[in-house]
Amino acid sequence: MKFNKQVISISIIGKSRFWIRIIVWIITAISLSFFIDYSRESLRIFSFMSRDLLILPKKQVVFFDYFFF
Repeated sequence: MKFNKQVISISIIGKSRFWIRIIVWIITAISLSFFIDYSRESLRIFSFMSRDLLILPKKQVVFFDYFFF
């Protein structure tokens, strides 16, 4: 079974659509990064305010740093 792949190029998509999608993906990536970073900081602030500090072992801190950084 052979599949026909269509050639994708900027001229087929359109230059304006191409650049709009690039800009939207960059904005989405930056906003998602800020959301994850600020959610982590807000968790730390709320745990500090409740006076029940959330202290993680070193292995868990390294594990979570892979997702948050």
